[in-house]
Amino acid sequence: MTPLPLGRFRLPASSDAGTVFFENNRVSFDFSVEDCIRELHVRFKRFAKSDDDLVVDARLDEQPRDSMVIATPWKEDPTAFYYNRKIIGMRAAGSLKVGRMLHGFEPHDSFALLDWGRGVWTRDNTWYWGFAQGWQDGRGGSSPHTHRFGLNFGYGFGDTTAASENMVFVDGAASKLGRVRFDIPVREGVSSTASIGRRFRLMEPWHIVDDEGAVDLVFSPLCDRSDFINFGVIVSDQHQVFGRYDGTVAVDGVPFAVHGLRGAAEAVHNRY
Repeated sequence: MTPLPLGRFRLPASSDAGTVFFENNRVSFDFSVEDCIRELHVRFKRFAKSDDDLVVDARLDEQPRDSMVIATPWKEDPTAFYYNRKIIGMRAAGSLKVGRMLHGFEPHDSFALLDWGRGVWTRDNTWYWGFAQGWQDGRGGSSPHTHRFGLNFGYGFGDTTAASENMVFVDGAASKLGRVRFDIPVREGVSSTASIGRRFRLMEPWHIVDDEGAVDLVFSPLCDRSDFINFGVIVSDQHQVFGRYDGTVAVDGVPFAVHGLRGAAEAVHNRY
């Protein structure tokens, strides 16, 4: 967190070009994009409360034809908004190194997404977001690598009565969905105002459906990447749960089978 940045980071106004750069005595982030090629370079000293440094170098390309772009208002504050673009299903190449552990990844089986936003948010906000990408058969064929498939679900953040960000992507082409809901198992006897981690049984399967009968998925959690900050006036309760999606999604009215699609689902509450 940087109080009163006052524009000195000179963030680009477009997600299609420019460089995002930040550096202090512990971290360095350098993200650039030109001609649909994205370069990411990260240096993070003493990563995850250890003596090891994190080093990431990645190149993202093969940007799909379609992406999700939305401008979301808030009913309770006419000056608040969020402009967001999500690109699902780019190919990734590069490496990640932590201490002596080096993990390389190549485009034939590695995917990447972009979550890019600008906005003025309300003081108290909650969102639910799910995303996944990978190779899927989907139509009952014999090959497990028939289609490059991705999904993006989101709600709770601002007023989405006019439009939502719910979409699926098959070979780079988008198909719009209706309003989506995450049925996350709830702990009995816990107040609805409790923290996300206390209120939900996040490591049990989630059922994801929509209001048009097009989505019927089970999200099976594998790992909860969580962070909780409570400074009184500033609270951030974040859970990014990684796992797999199984079930069906209707693409242009035709059922598309989803099996073992790796991705994540978030439940986040912020107050600042």
